[in-house]
Amino acid sequence: MSAAAVCVRLRRALDLRYLSAGNLARVGWPLERIAAALEVSPVEARGWITDAVAESGARVRWCGARDCDAYVIGEASPRHAMAAALDAARAAGWRFDGRGVLRCGTCRT
Repeated sequence: MSAAAVCVRLRRALDLRYLSAGNLARVGWPLERIAAALEVSPVEARGWITDAVAESGARVRWCGARDCDAYVIGEASPRHAMAAALDAARAAGWRFDGRGVLRCGTCRT
């Protein structure tokens, strides 16, 4: 790993907002509320959530609809985390549409 990559990871790990993004997502806060609490854009908060959750070995599944920010987190061993996220999404009522895009219950209607 390059020195620059180490510095980026270290800077992000020391930023409490970055660490908080994953924690707030795990307790079910919506993306807009997380972005407002951390005083960042929703796009930046979405990236932080995905990265922070992935560092713990879990995975995030986002709704495939254009302007939807719904997500579910799959908690499992790193090897099975993506399957766990898909199972969590299906349990929450998410389904694939005719084009194969995973959508939350709100966006399917």
